[in-house]
Amino acid sequence: MKVSLIGQIAEVDREIAMRQRVYPEQMRKGKMRQAEADLLMQRIQAVRESLVFLKEHESFIRAMIVAKIADPLMEEAMKIAEEQKDKGGRYVRVPGHGRVYVPLKRAR
Repeated sequence: MKVSLIGQIAEVDREIAMRQRVYPEQMRKGKMRQAEADLLMQRIQAVRESLVFLKEHESFIRAMIVAKIADPLMEEAMKIAEEQKDKGGRYVRVPGHGRVYVPLKRAR
């Protein structure tokens, strides 16, 4: 099951609120020390900050992933197209790559 970044942030916010209610009681009962509570709160706040960063930059991150995958594929496709030039095809414009030769399969 996929959980959206917004859903993950909401869950972390719920966890932070719960810890803010529970930790003082745990410390009062002697079951937790202040240093431990501080460390655990710092960790969960860092998780929240990471998720918020991802959400704020989600489109850019997704675009970079696509570009990272697509660029080597485009290079390989261009190489294959160059090798196939004499077998028939046509040039097409590809944004960021200029004119690229695309071989066409011929029906037999």
